[in-house]
Amino acid sequence: MQDVVDAPRFATNAARVAHFAETVEMVQARIRTQPVAYWLDALRKAGVACSPIHTLDQALAHPQVAERALIAESEHPVLGKVRNMGLPVRFRGGSRRARRAPPLLGQHTDEILLQTGYTPESIERFKARGVVASADASKTGSLSTAA
Repeated sequence: MQDVVDAPRFATNAARVAHFAETVEMVQARIRTQPVAYWLDALRKAGVACSPIHTLDQALAHPQVAERALIAESEHPVLGKVRNMGLPVRFRGGSRRARRAPPLLGQHTDEILLQTGYTPESIERFKARGVVASADASKTGSLSTAA
């Protein structure tokens, strides 16, 4: 890599910007030669602030996620036990548990439309025309377009 360090096309920031794609390609090729732990150690020894970029699976398996209870399980009326993002903040003495499961698709349709001033008759017409749907009362996961 010494030839790269001494190359005029990388001697100044303007030159590096002009050869940005080449620079990125070379750095990526070099980084691929060693595992992440190697580079983290080398960069930290050189005084460079760094951290790995985790995949989603790695991030969710990180001990800090478990320690902070960032993933919560709740009982869903259709899906059974589901995992969701937990509440990201804690208040002293407060519960961090979700009070209810995520809503079914259309579960609150009638309630919201009633609160915004629609009559039950209007809501039924919307359902009959397929404008809105509401969750089936049997909680089978199907949608009802008419009561």
